[in-house]
Amino acid sequence: MKKSVHCTLITMLFLLYGSDLTHPEPTGAVPALTDKISMVKVVDSGIGSPTEIMAEIAFNSPGRDRLHPTARRKLPGYRSGSAHNKFVPGSPRNETQVVLVDSSQNGYGLIFPTVSPIYTGSEGWLVAYNRWYGSGTSSAAFGIAQSPDGVNWVVEEDLNPDVFLGAYPSVVATPTYPYVMMTEGGFPYYTFNASGWSGREWENPQSLTNYFSMVSTAAFAMDETHQTGYLNLATYADIINLNLFEQSESGELLSNSALAVFGNGDDLMAVSPPQLKMNNAGIGYIAVAAFFTDEENPPSASHTLVFRYTLDYGVSWSQGTGTTPYEFIPDNLFDHMISDNYPDEGEFPQTFTDACSGDLVELSGLFCTDNFDLVIDGDGNPHFFVGILPEANGQLLSDSEYSGLFHLWIDKDYLDDPGEPQTQTGWHYSRVMDMADLWRWENEEGDSYRHLVFPSAAISNEDDAIFYVAVAGPEPGIPAVVDDGGTPDDPCDDEVEYPQWSEDIYVIKSTDGGVNWWCPVNLTRTHPDCQVVEGELLCNESDFCEDGQTLIRPDEISAHISMNASDESVSVIYQMPDYCGGSTTGDMSAYGYKNRIYAGTLRVDSEDFTECTGCVCQITPGDVNCDAIVDILDIVSVVNQIVNGNDLICQNSADMNADEIINVQDIILMVSQVIEG
Repeated sequence: MKKSVHCTLITMLFLLYGSDLTHPEPTGAVPALTDKISMVKVVDSGIGSPTEIMAEIAFNSPGRDRLHPTARRKLPGYRSGSAHNKFVPGSPRNETQVVLVDSSQNGYGLIFPTVSPIYTGSEGWLVAYNRWYGSGTSSAAFGIAQSPDGVNWVVEEDLNPDVFLGAYPSVVATPTYPYVMMTEGGFPYYTFNASGWSGREWENPQSLTNYFSMVSTAAFAMDETHQTGYLNLATYADIINLNLFEQSESGELLSNSALAVFGNGDDLMAVSPPQLKMNNAGIGYIAVAAFFTDEENPPSASHTLVFRYTLDYGVSWSQGTGTTPYEFIPDNLFDHMISDNYPDEGEFPQTFTDACSGDLVELSGLFCTDNFDLVIDGDGNPHFFVGILPEANGQLLSDSEYSGLFHLWIDKDYLDDPGEPQTQTGWHYSRVMDMADLWRWENEEGDSYRHLVFPSAAISNEDDAIFYVAVAGPEPGIPAVVDDGGTPDDPCDDEVEYPQWSEDIYVIKSTDGGVNWWCPVNLTRTHPDCQVVEGELLCNESDFCEDGQTLIRPDEISAHISMNASDESVSVIYQMPDYCGGSTTGDMSAYGYKNRIYAGTLRVDSEDFTECTGCVCQITPGDVNCDAIVDILDIVSVVNQIVNGNDLICQNSADMNADEIINVQDIILMVSQVIEG
């Protein structure tokens, strides 16, 4: 009987679709079968029970608070560890190809979004980081590695003469010389390769300026007309200064001028480290997140982005308009994002009901995070990527389901007098990804992930409309309720464990200039093989360090992508903590341990709907529409994908035989699974 039904289904599909099942190219319209065939059954794949799968989907449902603040992240009695990285494709056409470059004494070197630790271009690859020089040595010694292709790396040795240190290194690349900037004793220094890109003659670090700086950021631009290279360096302290240098023929940087651009505590307060970017046309922007200090009549009442711009390589900078010398994101943009008609309009509701307390919450405003990034398009227009979260009753709602990472941009011709939001002359906004599930956590030191997670953005050098944003942050995995508080129907008092907790790298892509964004793709999706059974953590022995107590947790943290991207991929550098070796600093968070430095390529040329649907697609092979049921609807979806090229919600689940090709063989296996269970 089973064989007969099996053949009938296969015959029906071939009669409807013909030989097109074996063709990847679209060949015409496909009959709509989905309204005529009912669901068959839930299939247990052996990876997770139907109950567990349904729980995952319920926890990820839109509008539902996944985690109550009382939910636990880890069971007591075990620590977290690290392991070697492994290649995990996000979908058959999205993948991560990275290699181990070196190690660092700790993870602090890449912790700031304002550093630029990677460059890729026609000259090759260059990365900078805080290097591991052995147990007990300095935590701030800088390291440099070069590669012609991002696969084969040469790590420079002996870069710290006379025990020179050098924290928070950044890469600045010119057509003739590669540079590395770093901070030593609170002051900025630099080194460069005197033999250019082909040799290995790195100069001893030299002082750049006497301005004190906790962390510095730099940008280089080449004036092709006058064959002059300009380097702008921003120092971060009570006063944020811009220092302009010119590149000499021998590679040394010659001081040109200095300018105080932001005052921390004067007209601005709670000022973040600055972001600084510039293009080869001499158009540049320097920006901070801050409050205005004027309480009676502030230009903006929000914690917003404040910036200045230059049109002449940093020789002069904008003076603002009206009562402030700065440009800034105006309050009318934030007002426009909050709407009584949400979700049809705006990005935040004016009021909402707390899912657990039942209280009515009214928003009082929006708040921009300190961690943000900035890129410049081909027309010289600024594009900011910043986290925005709602405020209510004097509190920041980091774990609000409405919190998100946003793209803010404007035509530079209207910077001095912007029009209404979302119009040709005004500021525009779009939601890049939701952030509540990344921000709601704290690390081992009690620091909120809102202060640790940051965006890193790039624009394709082939198509100015293609944008990338990378975000490294928590991926809790499938939840396990260890105590329902005696109310199994109420998730608000649940005590929840996340045995597969890890930190991963998400990449979000836009192909229309950042107006619309693809679903975030988790391109590293690595996690320990653990589960909670009757309140106890069970893991494979191979998931623990040699001490048998420290869990090997493959966290990918502090991802920075190169500004030079292609239409299909972008280069990345990130870290993985080595928990098995113990903390090198006394800090028990991921940044306090020896970290492995990885670099390589993130390829994103196919939209993967996993994160948008709240379904982990690898849970059930065959469940391509992510409804926890494998049935004829999934089969029809795969047929539509093969014949018409339609996107699948869970692309990975369609490759039943794991041959990285989706074709009729996968459909046959799906039919067998539906019939035989």
